[in-house]
Amino acid sequence: LTLALLCAGISRGMRYVRPTTRDRLLWLGSRDASRVILAGAAAFVMGIALVLTMSRSGISAFLLAVAVTLAFVLRGMHVRSRRSVAGLYLVSLVVIVLVWVGLDAILTRFAAADWSEFNGRLTSWTDTFALFLRFPITGTGLNTFNVATALYPQTDPTTRFDQSHNDYLQFLSEGGLLLVVPALIFAVLFVRDVRRRFRQDE
Repeated sequence: LTLALLCAGISRGMRYVRPTTRDRLLWLGSRDASRVILAGAAAFVMGIALVLTMSRSGISAFLLAVAVTLAFVLRGMHVRSRRSVAGLYLVSLVVIVLVWVGLDAILTRFAAADWSEFNGRLTSWTDTFALFLRFPITGTGLNTFNVATALYPQTDPTTRFDQSHNDYLQFLSEGGLLLVVPALIFAVLFVRDVRRRFRQDE
């Protein structure tokens, strides 16, 4: 969302500014320019924070988000100069974040993962879904996963998970269909509205 806000700001930026150096410099002091700069700084800080967690799925999602945004920029921005600015920022964002955190540390983190059974999380996911099947309508209650796993048998009694390591499955087991169905309806409506906005030529 932040990257999209930034790219939208770049796309709309200086649209009504005369192509002179003075007017472009004056635009940098405007409210619109401040929003673009703020979104760019926010994306950088969030990218750094996300990669510093050393979460493999988080790092992968960060890279995927940048790649998807870059694809939209290359396909959707028709003004070459703005497309170049947005593309350069996205590439620089990835490079700076990876160098800042340390590419060696990130590669070591990925290499250390035991990819059999998704690094040991498949058992937790199976147990979480079994917990949902016990309480399919209302779930166990929000923020009760830790207690529920202590009360109901697990696949491996010697290992106990405080979280399911899958937000969607944990939401399903804690909230049941009572929360999941409205959430799915909201997601469908959200996607529908986003698709409508993309079709508008603004």
